[in-house]
Amino acid sequence: MREILINTLDDFNFHDKTVILRIDINSPLDPKTKKIANENRINQSNGTWSKETNVDVFIWWNENIGKDKETPNLLFNTENEYVRNDDVIFLPTSTGITEAPKDLDWVKLCILNKEDIDILISRIKNKYLERWESIKDKYTSKELTGDMRTLASYSDNYFSLKFKEQASSVQMISTINTQIDSFDKSKSFTIWFFINYFNKMESDSTLSNIQFRFPTNTIEVIQRDRIYVGEEYDNKLAIKLFNETNHVPLYDFKNEFSEDELKLFIDFILKC
Repeated sequence: MREILINTLDDFNFHDKTVILRIDINSPLDPKTKKIANENRINQSNGTWSKETNVDVFIWWNENIGKDKETPNLLFNTENEYVRNDDVIFLPTSTGITEAPKDLDWVKLCILNKEDIDILISRIKNKYLERWESIKDKYTSKELTGDMRTLASYSDNYFSLKFKEQASSVQMISTINTQIDSFDKSKSFTIWFFINYFNKMESDSTLSNIQFRFPTNTIEVIQRDRIYVGEEYDNKLAIKLFNETNHVPLYDFKNEFSEDELKLFIDFILKC
C-alpha cells in the first residue's frame, strides 16, 4: 500500500504572509450571540490534548465564551481528576492541606494541580501582563504579593472558576464545615476531623473558632455552641445542667472508637 503523506503547518513558510484560516469547531452555537452554546464538544476532545493546550483553551474559553457558562473539563486537581464547576477550588500551599479528604466523598472541594498553575501563570503573564501587574498593584506590599495570591485575585475578575488562596488548613476545614447539610455528612466529618486533627486542636487555636456543625443524639445537625457532652459519655451532671435549655447532646460515638480513642475524642470535642 502506498504511504500517504499529509503536510502539517510546519511544512510551510508563513513568514510575512496573511493566512486565511477556517476553523471547524463542530460545536452548537447560540443563534443570537453566535457564541458556543455549551462545552460538550470540548469535553469529548480534551483527552488527547497536552496540559499546555488545556490551559490555553481554558483561557480562551473565559475570554471569548464568557464567565456565565460552565467551564469545560480542562484543569486538573491534585488527584489528577478534572476540576468540577461546583468545586471550591483552593491553590496549593506548604502550610495547608495538600489534598482533598478522600474519606468525605460528598465534599465539593479540590486543590488545583501545581503543573496547571505554573502553565496558567506563565500564559497570563505572557499575554495579559498588564492585567496581572494591575492586580498586584492593588496590594499594599506589592513586592511581597506572591503569584498564588495574584492568581486567586485574577480568577475573581477573569475566570468562571474562582481560585482561593489557602493560607492555612483552617480555610479548607471551614469550607467543608459549611457544606454539611445532613446528619450523615456531619457524622463522617466529625470522625474524619478527629482522626486527622486530634493532636492539633487547642482550645484557643484558630481551628476552635470555627462554628462546627456536629451530629446530635436527636439525629440533627447543630452548631457546636448548642452541643453538650451528655450521659452517653458518662457525664452524669449534663442532663441537670442542660435539661431546660435549647442545648442538645452530642451523638454517641462509642461504637466508632476504642476506649482509649474515646477519651481523646471527648477531650477533642471539648476543645472544639
